[in-house]
Amino acid sequence: ACFESLVQFIKGSQLNIFLDADMTSKCINFANKIRNDNNSIVYHNLHKTYDGYRAYCHENEDTMINKLETDIFGGGFPYIVSDNKGHLMEIIKYLKKRETHYNMIGYIDANLLIYTKDDGDDDDLENVKDIWKSKIIAYSPRIIYGVDSYSEKRENTYLFSTNRIINPLNLQQM
Repeated sequence: ACFESLVQFIKGSQLNIFLDADMTSKCINFANKIRNDNNSIVYHNLHKTYDGYRAYCHENEDTMINKLETDIFGGGFPYIVSDNKGHLMEIIKYLKKRETHYNMIGYIDANLLIYTKDDGDDDDLENVKDIWKSKIIAYSPRIIYGVDSYSEKRENTYLFSTNRIINPLNLQQM
C-alpha cells in the first residue's frame, strides 16, 4: 500500500524533487518510468567529502573504549558519539578516571566539550570550526544534522550505540 501510494504521488505530481545523500541514477530512472517521461532534472552535488576520517563502531565496546582512550591520551581530538546521554556520560566518567594512569589529571575537563539535551552552548554550533578546534567533542542526539566541523586535527569518530533512543538511520547521520 505504501509503495502504491508513492507511485501514485510521483505519477500525479507536476514536479518531483528528490533529495538524498544516496541519490542514484536508478532513482531518477524509476521516477521517469512511472511518469512516462524523461523530464527529471538531477543536481549533482560536487561537494567533496573529507578524506582521512575514521569511524569506529565495534561489537565489543571495551575494544572501542580502549582505542578511544589511547587516541585521547595520545593527543588526539576525536568525536565521541552516543545515542544515549547516560551512556555517553558513563564513558566520559571512565575517561576521567583513567587520567591518573597517564599522569594527566584534569586533561579531560580542560579539553572536552559536551553537547547533550542538558549540556553545551547552542551558540557554539554557529562557529564550530573555531570553538571545536583542538577539543574532544562528545555528543548525544542533540546534534544530528547540519553541523559541519571539518578539522585537519580531528581524524577519528567513536560511535557508541545502545539502540534505545534513536533508530539506526539517525544514528548513522550523527
